[in-house]
Amino acid sequence: MGRIIVVRHGQASYGQADYDRLSPRGVRQCELLGAHWAARGLRIDEVHVGPRRRHWQSHDASAAHFRAGGGHWPDPVEDPGLDEYSAFEVMESALPSETLKSMLVDTEASRREYFLLFRKTMRLWVRGELATPGVESWQQFRRRVEGSAERMRQSINSAADGKNIAVFTSGGPTAAFAGYALGLDDLRTMELSWIISNGSFSELLASRNDEEERFTLLSLNAIPHLADPDLVTGA
Repeated sequence: MGRIIVVRHGQASYGQADYDRLSPRGVRQCELLGAHWAARGLRIDEVHVGPRRRHWQSHDASAAHFRAGGGHWPDPVEDPGLDEYSAFEVMESALPSETLKSMLVDTEASRREYFLLFRKTMRLWVRGELATPGVESWQQFRRRVEGSAERMRQSINSAADGKNIAVFTSGGPTAAFAGYALGLDDLRTMELSWIISNGSFSELLASRNDEEERFTLLSLNAIPHLADPDLVTGA
């Protein structure tokens, strides 16, 4: 028996030329996560990290503070299966580039306008009602993430004493892990990805006995380490 603990990266740089890097707030979210895990005495046996810079920066901040708290942190392994779905490419296919750029400004009004349109566009994409040639489909994305989840399950089930695996990725793969465990359909899994907070973690139990294998969602979008409301973000 063991756990897969899936972390959504800390707050990235929305509205900036390079989104794929953590903001100072995002770094702090992940530092507090590492310190929280160390204080709990959590054992980490494997670490898997998605391919984006924000995934690695989230890992590095968490690992440094976990080690500072006295915990042992294994060498991480990069897993391309943990990459986010192609949201920006889908939006580019649905909107003129100048319109899209004008909405990616870090103001409250532009964020609201963008995310309303984003949700509408993503629902069309998931249902196959939006043509996106050359872009990985939502269904292909789910199969990719589920492949990584299955490899981790097998790693846990093959270990004599079980193990805990930490995963650093994005909101979409976090929702895909949960949707896989719960048997959710595509649309509900996609919509689940929109509520995952930066720096949050979700836990899944993997177990096997003589009769069955189980993959169970234990927690979703947990943020006990973010006591300051100003550190709770979702983009």
